[in-house]
Amino acid sequence: MTQAWLQLVDNASKYSPEGSRVEIGSTELAAGGSADPSAGRSVEFWVADAGSGIPAGAEGRIFERFGRVDAGRGIRGSGLGLPIVKAIAAAHGGTVSLASSPAGSRFGIIIPMTATPAGFAPTANAEESS
Repeated sequence: MTQAWLQLVDNASKYSPEGSRVEIGSTELAAGGSADPSAGRSVEFWVADAGSGIPAGAEGRIFERFGRVDAGRGIRGSGLGLPIVKAIAAAHGGTVSLASSPAGSRFGIIIPMTATPAGFAPTANAEESS
């Protein structure tokens, strides 16, 4: 997850005007309609920039391997960063979100929350096991 978030920050800094602000954060997203308080909840780790945005129609292409919006902008890269972010999100049962306009873009990694993390087995404390 850290690698995916860092990739989004790196992209934001590359595609934003020099000296502009790149913001990062996280937001808990809740889904209603369930008696289980953890059901449908997720967390979004997001990065927002002040770049020129993703051109309409290119949103899907940037998540494909070697897919770039415009290789002629003089920005170095292989076109693998966002597909890797998407693969990391999917490996955690999540997705990638994108909101973009000419004033900037906001990418998010949305990961479902569970009551007990996968692979975590709580252990009994010393008093309970005596």
